[in-house]
Amino acid sequence: MRPFVFLLLTLMLSACAKPPAQVILSPTMIQPTIIQKNQGSFDLQVVDNRNYRHILQMNNGATQQSLVNANQQPTQLVSEALKQSFSHQGYDFSPTATVVMTVEIEQMLITLNQQSIKYDANNNIVLNIIIGNNNKTLTKKFNISGQSYGPFSADVAVLERIFNQQLGELISKIAADDEVHQFLKVQ
Repeated sequence: MRPFVFLLLTLMLSACAKPPAQVILSPTMIQPTIIQKNQGSFDLQVVDNRNYRHILQMNNGATQQSLVNANQQPTQLVSEALKQSFSHQGYDFSPTATVVMTVEIEQMLITLNQQSIKYDANNNIVLNIIIGNNNKTLTKKFNISGQSYGPFSADVAVLERIFNQQLGELISKIAADDEVHQFLKVQ
């Protein structure tokens, strides 16, 4: 009888937990060990094209939903991470450069479906890259998704960690993409 009461109390308390105040975005980046020099310069612009501004959507049953924002603007975070990655590879940034890279955040969301005895979470990140170089344009889409599930209630810190790893992986893919590099160097 005692284990059943303990389990029942645990479930009741976890169902009453408050959603977090914000999601901490801090992508896990893998930087190249060799720093290159003089690859060229370009202007980097990041725009958020999502029709929502939250990062975490918590669905608790049919009627209750909580929306949680990030601790910083995703546009600023993506811009800083890409600048750091491309700087390590020898690129400079100038708002007057003839080459312009625009990053469009199409999707950046953790959807958490919390039930009384289990949860499932889906992560989706989609970034569109548009590089304008003289009269040429390169458009490329980068995306990553993931799913996690488990018993009882989700640990938001674990969901944050997984999301940040995926965001870092996606930014690293953009910074390492051969086609992107070739197009940035064409003058």
